[in-house]
Amino acid sequence: MSDKPLARTVDADGFGRMRELLARPIDPVVVALNTRIVAQPDAASDGVTRSLLVFELGGERFAIEAGDSYRVVALSPVRRVPHRTNQVFAGLANVAGELTPVARLDRALGTGEWQSTSASRFIVIGATSGRWAFAVDAVEGVQRMGEGRFQAPPATVARAAHGCTIALVRLGVDASDARVALLDVARVCSLLGRSLQ
Repeated sequence: MSDKPLARTVDADGFGRMRELLARPIDPVVVALNTRIVAQPDAASDGVTRSLLVFELGGERFAIEAGDSYRVVALSPVRRVPHRTNQVFAGLANVAGELTPVARLDRALGTGEWQSTSASRFIVIGATSGRWAFAVDAVEGVQRMGEGRFQAPPATVARAAHGCTIALVRLGVDASDARVALLDVARVCSLLGRSLQ
């Protein structure tokens, strides 16, 4: 057995950088927001929760069931397909070694235009034989939501041309907190599949 300590040693520069990081001023708005998030109850009174992947697209916030997402990856080049590429079907991309059709979900849902940024990602959804990738402005992450935060969408949203929104989900604990549109992945895949016809 070695006489060397198991813990890693940190040089003086490392300690200095850590002190700078911990000593930086924190915006009171960020502190208040994080305090609210930590103070939220984990679930509704019945204890049932659902995991949602929350993302931004075209200036709006959406979510899908986390289990319905295949993966979230960095953007990769999209190759147009002659005589098949259209407003919704953007082309094909190599996503983690798999040739995957890429759609413009912003155009399919009629949201604001997607703009590529450093935070943009592909979200891959669908069954093995029917996978789709779509680019989003940013992925906020997976959040567990109690059933009490879900509400039926208004008729105007539920009957929208795409028909993919199945619920509105309140992200915070207050009734006035922001809501995201929960999309049904099967309906989204069907909508995207129609772009190939």
